[in-house]
Amino acid sequence: MTLARLRITSRNVGVLNCRCCSRYRTENRGQCHEYQKHNVWRSLKHFSDFLTSNVIYNKDGLLVLNKPYGIGLSPSPTPSAQHSRHTDKMIVGQSQYYLTEALPHIAGNLGYNSLTVLKIPERYTSGVTVLSSCNKVMDKVRTCMKKASGRLQSCAYYWAVVIGNPQTDSAIQKLGLTFKENPTIDNDKQPIVVRDWSKNAMKRGDVKVFKVHHHTLCKNNLASLVEICPSATKWHFLRVYLAHLMSPVLGDNLYGSRVHQVMGVHLAINPTSDAARGPKKLPKELQAALAIKPGQEVIIPTHLHLRRLILPHYLGKDSDLIIEAPLPSSFQWTCQALGLNPDYDAENVRCTINCDR
Repeated sequence: MTLARLRITSRNVGVLNCRCCSRYRTENRGQCHEYQKHNVWRSLKHFSDFLTSNVIYNKDGLLVLNKPYGIGLSPSPTPSAQHSRHTDKMIVGQSQYYLTEALPHIAGNLGYNSLTVLKIPERYTSGVTVLSSCNKVMDKVRTCMKKASGRLQSCAYYWAVVIGNPQTDSAIQKLGLTFKENPTIDNDKQPIVVRDWSKNAMKRGDVKVFKVHHHTLCKNNLASLVEICPSATKWHFLRVYLAHLMSPVLGDNLYGSRVHQVMGVHLAINPTSDAARGPKKLPKELQAALAIKPGQEVIIPTHLHLRRLILPHYLGKDSDLIIEAPLPSSFQWTCQALGLNPDYDAENVRCTINCDR
């Protein structure tokens, strides 16, 4: 099978001074922390131009861009019932703009009549985002994804910086995800990983089955850089799964506090308890490494990035299209600060297909 790889580059336009709260500024000459130097656009046009500059593949009606952290597809008509009590006040780095608002501008910048979003990481995950300019490409991409999903094939490779180390450095598992009701609060359900389920539960849709492979790229006593390949990502599976491995994603304000450290030992707590909500308190050593003070954990972006996407047989019967997206600057800064450097650098892979910018 021929694997066509792309070397991806992206350019940022107009880096602005961030507008963060003064209590989150570092002691270094009053400058803002690295984690707050993102998602500050002057206008919808500036936002759209930024996304256009981050297009990483543009050929024959298939367009791929490297989505920044904190950018959603479109405004939600109503808050999520599952997390409405916590989400708005917990997650920072939100933007007033959405991808659907920018699509007409991006299309105009690149000479297309219109663009349709085919795949996008959830709002607080950055990385590969797939767009199409015509129905033919749309059907082709969806066929590739549908076949892979039917075989529980992992085509999306995510990178995550996690707190501590996963229980196992590498594993391939078939797991279920379901919801656990909070006995004290109405309409509050939390997603949890289960290892056993019934066929009836699957038929009713009470359990979603995932095949997942994770591999630790590098680690130290404070954190790990993990590559994780799920067959799907519904119900925040990635973040729930990594918390299940006792290594929550750095900056995960929804599920990070499911793991507490007591006397140096990581312990899982009841996911429906109040102690499992809100920004996770970091060990002092990790705070120091990230230049974060106690109580400032809320400024840390979720360190989850869709690094690589494979479209099986997109280029032919035995030829896959593989697209890789560079890590966000804040993600790179964290890896450097924590000394997390993988053995290989996917950005230096030789290019066998040229990107048309």
